[in-house]
Amino acid sequence: MQWVEAIQSFKNFLKLERGLANNSVEAYIADISKLSSFVQQSVYPENISEEDLYRFLAFLNEIGLSST
Repeated sequence: MQWVEAIQSFKNFLKLERGLANNSVEAYIADISKLSSFVQQSVYPENISEEDLYRFLAFLNEIGLSST
């Protein structure tokens, strides 16, 4: 699955299945978009490893963004 498709599916899940408010959905989508940019879309979403996530969180911390 490509990132664009995965992000859209996740957005639909958050809205339809979880019933989240638009602001919450957009915040989640912004975070996932940052992740896809971080891995430079060279890794398929289903292949993201735990190590990739740790590196992403460390990156966010380095640039002063919260990882929560």
